[in-house]
Amino acid sequence: MTGEVRLRLFRSSVMALGRSSPYSLYNMDLVSMDVEGGFDVAHSTGFIATQARRLVAYRNMAYPNGHDLPVVPK
Repeated sequence: MTGEVRLRLFRSSVMALGRSSPYSLYNMDLVSMDVEGGFDVAHSTGFIATQARRLVAYRNMAYPNGHDLPVVPK
């Protein structure tokens, strides 16, 4: 392995701040919605609605009486 890892040490904990490698498979051009193009914001609507339903279901299961949480529209 070749690369660099930046860590923060504080008392008895370690936090990874970043990592890099000249052999990384990560390509910024492929993951950018601006550079790659073809991204339509309208395609996100279904995904957001699906995630919202999952989160509402979790909230109702974890906090059946609300417990001072804001009301989530159904």
